[in-house]
Amino acid sequence: RPSFNGRASLSGENGPLTWSVQARAFGGRGAGVGTETVTNAAGQVTDFRRETNNGGGIEPGLSADLTYSGRTGDVLNFNASVEFPEFGGLEVSRRSGPGQPDRLRVFRDKFTGWRGEIGGDYEFGLGPGRLKLIGLQRVDNDDSFSELIQQAADASPLTGSRFLSVGESGESIARAEYSLPGLAGGDWQGALEGAFNFSESNSRNETLTSGVFVNSGTPDMTRIEEKRAEAPITHSRKLTPAIDLQVSLAGEYSELSQDGPGGQTREFVRPKGFASLAWKPDPDFDLNLRFAREVGQLRFSDFAASQDLADDILTSGNAELVPEQSWRAQLEANRRFGKWGAVKLKLS
Repeated sequence: RPSFNGRASLSGENGPLTWSVQARAFGGRGAGVGTETVTNAAGQVTDFRRETNNGGGIEPGLSADLTYSGRTGDVLNFNASVEFPEFGGLEVSRRSGPGQPDRLRVFRDKFTGWRGEIGGDYEFGLGPGRLKLIGLQRVDNDDSFSELIQQAADASPLTGSRFLSVGESGESIARAEYSLPGLAGGDWQGALEGAFNFSESNSRNETLTSGVFVNSGTPDMTRIEEKRAEAPITHSRKLTPAIDLQVSLAGEYSELSQDGPGGQTREFVRPKGFASLAWKPDPDFDLNLRFAREVGQLRFSDFAASQDLADDILTSGNAELVPEQSWRAQLEANRRFGKWGAVKLKLS
């Protein structure tokens, strides 16, 4: 299929309302040809390959953004997007080696899917401070397929295998932030966030038997769900005219459940937060120090088994994964030299 890159957008403004819509498509193609020599640990040639490959894809999408600014300081933001990626490839490998018949190996794969996202926030004055309500909904669907077939020059029958996978994932987030500026000599912000994430994967392996692909083994069906709640409080203030301090403390609770092989339900409670100091003695120099306790996010795809037919690699699922927790420190210095540019030094 043809591949192209392009973008078209339209925007406008009507009083307190501004909006924009965009259509885009980004794609690419590539191809290669060459030889590959395989040796064993002793340096002896075990296989010689002449290979050609080509592949590519395209990812069209649509998006829209809207902002409304009210007379009383209310601000509403809304955004939505949808994308339809499609990628595929073909590799043809002609192989020969000592003690082996000549072989023709053909590998092809294809990925199709769609993903959509809708979100927004609304900020308005409430009492002595301001309240901001935030929402996000994201959904991903994908369908992947890979196939490997090998024909030997002798009378050996065709051999081959397939791996098929259908997946769906989603994320729902609701968050509220309340800010109090100028309280007790500084700014305060409290927040409460709730989230629900899920990922569902259905995959199966097929083996070429008597010229027909048939199921081999038990299909792998895995669904992972995460319910998460977080409550941070953040305070920032000036210690001196040149030094700013910001401190945040938070607690996170999550429940992680998995259906399928090795399925289980686990609960976690984790503290996190950060403290940062910013020193700006003059307009051309600033120094920033940050120390944080961070909790990472899991990749749900790592819970499910997968297979790479091209490189003959089988990856097992892991039901015991937990989010990464880490202590991080970072020091950053910035020095500007006018028309001569600037220098940034970062240690972490």
